Amino acid sequence: MLTMEPELQQEQQDKVSRLILWLETNRVQLRVSTIKKSETRQAGLGVFARCCTSEGVLMVTPLHLAITPMSVLQDPEFGNLYAKLFELGEVDDRLLMILFLMVERVRGSSSLWASYLDVLPADFGTPLWFTDEELEELHGTALYNATRMQLKNLRALFANKVKPFAEEMLSSVGVLEREIDFEVFLWANSIFWTRALNIPCPHSFVFPKQNLIGNNVDSEQCAPEPLGNGTILVNQESGLSVPRQGFQSLSESDSVKLCSFGDSIIEEMVDAPGCRNITDTIWVEGLVPGIDFCNHDPRGKSHWEVDGPEGPITGVPYSMYLKTEQPLSTDDEILISYGNKGNEELFFLYGFVIDDNPDDYFMVHFPSEALDKDPFGEVKSELLQKQNLTLRWLLARNFLQNGLFSSQRCKSPEALILDGKRCLGTFSWSGVRKPPSFLNQCVFPEETLAALRVIAMKERELQDVSCMLEELSQSRSKEPPTKDDVAAAVWEVCGNSRALQLLTDLIVSKLLELEEGTGTAKSDQEILLRYEAQENPSMSEKMKSCVIYRMGQKYLAKEFLHEAERLLELTIIEETAVQTS
Repeated sequence: MLTMEPELQQEQQDKVSRLILWLETNRVQLRVSTIKKSETRQAGLGVFARCCTSEGVLMVTPLHLAITPMSVLQDPEFGNLYAKLFELGEVDDRLLMILFLMVERVRGSSSLWASYLDVLPADFGTPLWFTDEELEELHGTALYNATRMQLKNLRALFANKVKPFAEEMLSSVGVLEREIDFEVFLWANSIFWTRALNIPCPHSFVFPKQNLIGNNVDSEQCAPEPLGNGTILVNQESGLSVPRQGFQSLSESDSVKLCSFGDSIIEEMVDAPGCRNITDTIWVEGLVPGIDFCNHDPRGKSHWEVDGPEGPITGVPYSMYLKTEQPLSTDDEILISYGNKGNEELFFLYGFVIDDNPDDYFMVHFPSEALDKDPFGEVKSELLQKQNLTLRWLLARNFLQNGLFSSQRCKSPEALILDGKRCLGTFSWSGVRKPPSFLNQCVFPEETLAALRVIAMKERELQDVSCMLEELSQSRSKEPPTKDDVAAAVWEVCGNSRALQLLTDLIVSKLLELEEGTGTAKSDQEILLRYEAQENPSMSEKMKSCVIYRMGQKYLAKEFLHEAERLLELTIIEETAVQTS
């Protein structure tokens, strides 16, 4: 394990000490937790128990300290400029926060957020930070093309929009000493995507009825006071103590913009847990200092929740608190689960993978360009749209538990859901098309097979389906066919054999692409074995993550290929038996 030089260790400890002081000054309650270097992982800092504790609240962060679209629009220095960009549609809510992080980092010690930003990672293990040579370790995977495309898009966004905005802001306060480079933007983008949480904020927090601190403040208001919408941000290095502008610039009318602009991350949720009506909860994405230092464990027993206007749980109104469900010993790291995510998502967003990840998945897709070149592509696209089907399908690892080659044969909740979905594709109007005898062992969701049936259709089959749907519509006084009607007609005409053949071809093509890019799964396994035997001690964490990720993709490709080939074989046998009977 790499160790840090004593001087660097001391520098890091000093930064963490300033962070903790900054958090406490800004009314974060660490209670029985603390933040320090995580020795067992490459994650940098983590949250730890300071003492033995039973179940309960470990840390509390006021939501007023969170970096959200609302707080950025009310920034005491640049709030008006951010608001102008937002109103003109130049930035959406995510880019608004990324731009804010970028500007504050360039401002350095003059930023109110300096003590927080100084301890955040300077670089990342995500593929976006790979060199060209490192990226070749992902050749053939979905992440390889996704990373190249994302970098291209980010560079264009930086050059055409972000850089001019940021330099204009910083020049206006005289802190722009040099040209802003792309890496600063990439850093801000990575900070957002690795740390942002989706926060269920009370409606009264986002749109308060009254403001506790206004725009025009006097010297008395700069002194610390009880928590309110005008939370005071304190920079320990500069001694600055500046109240936020309150929420007077954000009214109910602004919610239309915030809730509908582009790919918005602020949305009112009717079905949110505990929601009495649509105005109770608004989901807002943002960074929550303190709690955002928690690292991931899929079995993590701690989690965060949001306290309400009166603070009934924590005593701190409008706050996020970290809670554990099990006793902790001194120096235990407090871990939370980021959700049931496959290695592809974990690697791309957070820069790490999980060996033998139970939530891993394999994506199969049919190229849209191929459908465009199909002489009947337009008709097929219409059939796909009527069934709400896509050209991309995620095949989860746990689907294999109920497959033809599974030794487990358990009926998981996911498997039961899949069985319910399969029934849609087994109805036969004529009674000739029989459901496969192996239906309950089919690992592929009905949505996948339904889309493949359409894509693989021949001209005569398209005509037959059109006639069936037209007859059905006439029998119902010209009522248009439903989604299930279309699915049943396609199933009646086509069956599964050509769909499974196409699926097999797609998986074979993907597996060949993976192996041509980085070798076989066996060669990947040998690389890891040499690393574990310390025969390859120079292997970086990035390289190790690449090998684990791509090996998992090759394993899943082979497993799903075996299932598809066997299903195709059984389908041909049964369909042939029906035709000859």
